[in-house]
Amino acid sequence: MLLRSAALAVLVVAACTPPPAPAPLASRVAAPRRHDPLAAIGVRIPPRQHDAWVAGDRLPPELASAVAAVFDHGLADPRGLEYRAVELVVGAPTDDRGTRVATHAWVFEGDRWAVAWNGLVYPVARAGELAELRADTARLGEAAAPPPPAWAEGDAVALDKVALLKIALLARLGEDGLAAALWRTHAPPKVDAYLALGRAWTYALYDRALTARQRGDHTTALLAARATAIAEAAVTREADRRTLAAPYLPGLELLPRVTAAVAQPPPRRALPEPSALAAMAEPARLRTLIEHLDEIRLTSHGWGAWEDARFIPELTKIGAAAIDPLIPVLESDPRVTRTVYAVEQEQHLAVLGVEEAAQAAIGEILARTFTAGMRARGPNARKERAAEIRAYWSGWRGVTAEERWYRLLADDAADPHDQVMSALQIVQPTRHAHAVGVLRGDVLRGHAPPSVATLLERRMDTAADLDHGCYFARTLVRWDAQAAPPALARLTARAIAEAGTSDRNGSCIADLAKLRADLGDLGGVDAYAHWLARVVPGDWVSPLVYKSLSEFRTRPSVVQALDAIFRTGSPWLPLADPTSTRADVSELLQEDLLAHPAVNRHAVLALADRRAYGTVEMLEPLRYVAKPARGGGLESVIEPAALHVPPPGTRHTLRVCDWIAYRVTWLRSGVPRFEMYWSEPRRDAAIAALVNWLQAQRRP
Repeated sequence: MLLRSAALAVLVVAACTPPPAPAPLASRVAAPRRHDPLAAIGVRIPPRQHDAWVAGDRLPPELASAVAAVFDHGLADPRGLEYRAVELVVGAPTDDRGTRVATHAWVFEGDRWAVAWNGLVYPVARAGELAELRADTARLGEAAAPPPPAWAEGDAVALDKVALLKIALLARLGEDGLAAALWRTHAPPKVDAYLALGRAWTYALYDRALTARQRGDHTTALLAARATAIAEAAVTREADRRTLAAPYLPGLELLPRVTAAVAQPPPRRALPEPSALAAMAEPARLRTLIEHLDEIRLTSHGWGAWEDARFIPELTKIGAAAIDPLIPVLESDPRVTRTVYAVEQEQHLAVLGVEEAAQAAIGEILARTFTAGMRARGPNARKERAAEIRAYWSGWRGVTAEERWYRLLADDAADPHDQVMSALQIVQPTRHAHAVGVLRGDVLRGHAPPSVATLLERRMDTAADLDHGCYFARTLVRWDAQAAPPALARLTARAIAEAGTSDRNGSCIADLAKLRADLGDLGGVDAYAHWLARVVPGDWVSPLVYKSLSEFRTRPSVVQALDAIFRTGSPWLPLADPTSTRADVSELLQEDLLAHPAVNRHAVLALADRRAYGTVEMLEPLRYVAKPARGGGLESVIEPAALHVPPPGTRHTLRVCDWIAYRVTWLRSGVPRFEMYWSEPRRDAAIAALVNWLQAQRRP
């Protein structure tokens, strides 16, 4: 989920704003110290920013020291300012205009600027009446849920949510008792107080630079970016002085490129509308797309998100002609896109550079993943990726994509990954809307021998990795279903022989059973069932191993396998065992198998097992985590309308019967409701109803 952090302690350069009205000499802002680096770049400084401060006796020493340091660095000081109702403009990476929010803040310079509750300075959109600080601090004191390291900006300036920088402000204002209490309950565990506050401040500055850029406010964005660099340097120096490792802020390595982007925004025309872009000659269209790569805005994570970026599909349509111009973009183009990912709990701001877009387009065109330098950022990593792509492309320039896929399949010495990807590309539907049902590799059906089907069979038979063999099996079925059954049977026999009584190759064997059944050959189901009946589960079993049981649950071989798996003394039982390192196989109960007598009987027995299995804890009003003691577990969000939800911080024992009840009821309709976060009496009553329901489902 894309969440946002606190905002910026900087304001627009004074030269860009109207001068304030004259004020009596005594009320004017004190001139900042000449060495103040934030003031030197044009940041507005509150009047008492550099006044002496004595920490309250109730503040823990480490917190007092940290608060003194971050305010000395430049976190905005609210002392001596009027506390007023205000309206401020906050932003987000996906917000092109900013959002006006009502809150309370400390105003100065004729109500034109305000120190907000995140310790950062804003221009005031509107100032109102005096506000009551005591009432707002009481509201903060009632906040129960631990905060993430940073809040979304609108939440960060709000009055009812605790954040680390708010605790620093309370300490600075003399509210040391409340600040100390909030620090005890809300501070991140096992993190030095100075590093926590310094990191939060730097994050807030960087966030403001990015959100201002999204709104097109390049003046504020530039000032914020420069302030971020100053903050990072100050925090690093102070951490070194304290013999601490400087806090790492993921994504900050792109700060110089963000600064350059807002310092000199490229003068150019707007990207043409799709119809005008499509009407351009290919060279002009390619130049235009590359020129505007920095405008890409993705709204979701993952490689597939690039499909939503208008540029990448357009570049993919151009195809091979786009590769040579895109390689220099990948290698050295300094621009950054307008895509920002924010992971609030991790204080992670990821800005995508244009190289990410270039690599995505090249990967789509060549249907290949290039891995050089993938785990690193920076110019060397980019050069490594560019060199890998150039070397690959030099061997295939002038060869059509389809012919390249064919040759890779035919080459016994080719990279197995390239062969798998080639097979998958051949059987992908064409991208042309008017060619429904046509595969991308259909032009190869008349290719000189050996045929594509023959090559797919060869790759199946010789694949060193059974998972690769299963990929080739799926593509063969899609390419030539009539030729597939003998090859599928050979691969099934090989996978079972290699697995023996282990669950190795289980997902492949289950897949092959389904593929063969779809072609009318139920022998694969029988082979799968006979193998599964002999399996001794290890310390972890993927649900993919038994995913085909439910679909064929009435076939005699599957019935016999279920009888064997659920017989008394079976290595699969008990389904969940807190005393064993053997796999938790209770996910079997998610399948539609509960009517089978043996499955049903052991599900009922497991619902009587009151042994401790782990813990359940409420993290916040509508979120809990269930943790089996043996490892793993799940975190879940509760529906807002749910009843009987305990308060945050509630913790109780998770029993085997609770875990099994969850498995039986999960995503299944018509079952008595059960929730792991309920009280024990309520869980016991739900389990009793669940036992009755199960017994009613059992076949004779």
